[in-house]
Amino acid sequence: IVKDNKTDQAQAVSLVKELVEEEQIIAFVSNQDLALNEGYADYLEEKGIPVLGGNVFAVEPWVSNPMFFPQGITAIPQIFGIIATVAEQGYKNVGSFACAERSECAAGNAVLKTLAERAEIRYAYGRVVSASAPDYTANCLAAKDADAEILVLLLGDYDQVSKLADDCARQDYKPAWFLPGEAVSVDYADNKLFNNTYGLAPVQPWFSTDPSMKAFHTAMKKYTDIDLDSPKVGGPLSAVNAWVSGLMFQKAVELSGATGAPTTADVLAGLAKFDNETLGGLARGLTFSN
Repeated sequence: IVKDNKTDQAQAVSLVKELVEEEQIIAFVSNQDLALNEGYADYLEEKGIPVLGGNVFAVEPWVSNPMFFPQGITAIPQIFGIIATVAEQGYKNVGSFACAERSECAAGNAVLKTLAERAEIRYAYGRVVSASAPDYTANCLAAKDADAEILVLLLGDYDQVSKLADDCARQDYKPAWFLPGEAVSVDYADNKLFNNTYGLAPVQPWFSTDPSMKAFHTAMKKYTDIDLDSPKVGGPLSAVNAWVSGLMFQKAVELSGATGAPTTADVLAGLAKFDNETLGGLARGLTFSN
């Protein structure tokens, strides 16, 4: 059963309650509703209904709510990965821009600063920026003056990011970029300003040629009209998240030993048995304990 909450918080809560109380679902799989899940997280904890996977770059409720089971790397480990990559590539001064529209974006700046300093990398500059800002020149000049060699973009919208890069380039400021989480898309490949860009994904990215992705690619070709081999295809990141989330559900039922139609208790029992589970190589080692 699929419902569209139209990115509306009240609608999200209403639909979740409808699915639990009227449809009597046993689990949610791959909820792609960003921060809206915070609005119904306590309700699902009270009802004991699990959410298996979804958009996991926000810290909460994926970290502390026992009914939320991330299919991939969540916010804090992703930022660890960003800093590890920055250090590995030899950058000494890092900066970041975070979205002004969501509180978790600004929180990402703070975490990035803390982890950079622990890794003995100078956190040169950090600001929140609005997607509706008419110009980012002042931000670019400030980051340039601070000698930020690489900028982490805690922004999800390509149009905003490309405008920011354009404004920086006009000031002869062309840093390296880091696109975390689910911001990576093919649009960046066509923009020469992003030739020096790093990325990180919560699970195997859609363009991965790892053997573990074979079944995903076969299913996408059979059931969708998306040509993953095309250089112009948009990054179907939510499709991979949904695929891995579905594998989580399948594995949980398998591990539970359920016969016949599984129950919520079966799903939770199976998830509790995950022990460094990679789902065939698509996910990091998943272990859940409440």
